[in-house]
Amino acid sequence: MVWTGRIISGLIILFMLFDSGAKIARFAPYVEGTVKAGFADSLVVPLGILGLFCTILYAIPQTSIFGAILMTAYYGGATATHVRLGQPFYFPVVFGILVWIAMYLREPRLRELVPLRRIKTTTMVAAVFIVVALPLRADTVAVVDGKAITAAEIEKRVAASLFPLHQQEYDIRSKAVKEVAIERAMTSEAARRGITVDELIKREVDAKVVQPDEEQIKMMLRVLASRLAKDPDEARKVVIESLRGQKMQERASQFHSELLAHANFEMRMTPPRAKIAIAASDPMRGDSTARITVVEFSDFQCPYCIRSQNTLREVQKQYAKDVRLVFKQFPLQDLHEHARMAAEASLCARDQGKFWQLHDWLFENGAKLSRDAVVAAAPSLSIDGASLGKCMDDHLHAADVDRDVALGEDIGVNGTPFFFINGRLLTSGNSLANFREVIDDELRIAEGSASRRGNGANR
Repeated sequence: MVWTGRIISGLIILFMLFDSGAKIARFAPYVEGTVKAGFADSLVVPLGILGLFCTILYAIPQTSIFGAILMTAYYGGATATHVRLGQPFYFPVVFGILVWIAMYLREPRLRELVPLRRIKTTTMVAAVFIVVALPLRADTVAVVDGKAITAAEIEKRVAASLFPLHQQEYDIRSKAVKEVAIERAMTSEAARRGITVDELIKREVDAKVVQPDEEQIKMMLRVLASRLAKDPDEARKVVIESLRGQKMQERASQFHSELLAHANFEMRMTPPRAKIAIAASDPMRGDSTARITVVEFSDFQCPYCIRSQNTLREVQKQYAKDVRLVFKQFPLQDLHEHARMAAEASLCARDQGKFWQLHDWLFENGAKLSRDAVVAAAPSLSIDGASLGKCMDDHLHAADVDRDVALGEDIGVNGTPFFFINGRLLTSGNSLANFREVIDDELRIAEGSASRRGNGANR
C-alpha cells in the first residue's frame, strides 16, 4: 500500500515539477495558455513559483499533508478557471483526487485519522484506475453503435466555423471594455479640472475641430454632385456638416486615445489567435525577425484583393522594421476563371526568385489574365518565360496551392482577402486605420512583455 502511494506521489511530483518549471521558464505554450485563461502574462512566473512551493511541501514527509492541502487549493483554482471558460474541468478534479489517494496510501498518520481498514490495496489501486478513467467517459458527448464520439473530435470538426465567432465575441467585448474605460477616464479628467464631462468634450473636441478648407468642400461637391440637393447653398451646407462630422469623429478618437494613455489603460482580454504554419518557402516581404507577421490569404483576380495592395504597401512603409508580410494562396476557382493558374504561376516565379515581381504584375492585370499573357510578360520582369511556362503546364506547384487552401479552410477562411495579424483575424475592414489599430496593439503587447521580462531578469 505504502509503495503504491509513493509511486503515485512520484508521478504527481514529476508532473508538477515539469509544469512549474515550464511556467517559471516562460515556455511559450504555457504563457499562451495562461493568457487565454484570462490572466496577465506577468502572472505566469508567480503561478509557477506557487506550484513549485506546493510540490516541495507535498514531497517532504513532514509537510506532505500541508502540501496536499495547498495543492488541492491550487487545482481548485484551476477547476474554477475551466468552469468560467466553459471548458472540461475533469483534469484538475482528477488530479486533486489522486493527490489525496496517494497521500492516504503513503501516509500512516492519515490512515490513523481516517481508518478504512477493510479497504485492501487492490481496491485502492482499482479506485485509482477508475478515477483516471473518468476523463475518458467525461469526454464522450455521444455514442453510436456502442462507440464514443468525443468532445475532441467535435472540437476539431467545428474549430474553423467557431473561430470567426470567437473573434466576433472578442470584438464586441473589447469594444465594451474600451467604452467603459473611456467613460471613467473622462469622468476622472473632468473632476480633476473641476468641470462637467460635457464641458470637457466641448473644450477638447468641439473647440479643436477646424472648419474644412475650401479645397475639401469643392472636391466633395464634385464627388457627391449627383446625390446632393440642386440648391448650391443647401448642397454646400450638407457637405460642410459632413466634413465637420468626420473631423469631429477623428478628434474624438484622438482625445479618447490620449485619455486612455494618460490613465495607463491596459487591455487584459486576450484576442483569439489562429495557429498558422509558416514555411521557409512561403513568399515573404519585410524583415524575417519582425515582431508583427501579417498573413494574407488572397486571390489574384479578386477585386477586393487588388484594392488592398495599396493599403499593404502603406503598412510596410509605416512599419518597415516591425512588420513582415506572408502571402498564402487562396484562389476562388468558382468565381475567377484564371485565379488558380495565377496562383501556380506566382509560385513558379518564386522558383526563379521573382515571386513579388510577378505578384505585383498579376494584381495590376487581374482583369485580363491568361496563361499566354503571363508567359509573354515574363521577360519584362526578368523571368525566364520558357521555364515559367513549362512549370505552369506541368502544374509543379499544384500541391503547394492545395496546401495553402486547406490551411485557410482549417482556420475559417471563406473568402478573400483574409488577413491575420500575429494570428488575429482582421474583422473590422481592410482600411489602413484598422491595420494600424491592431498592429499598434500588438506592438504594445510585445513591448509590455519585453519590459516585464527585463524587470524579471533585473530582480
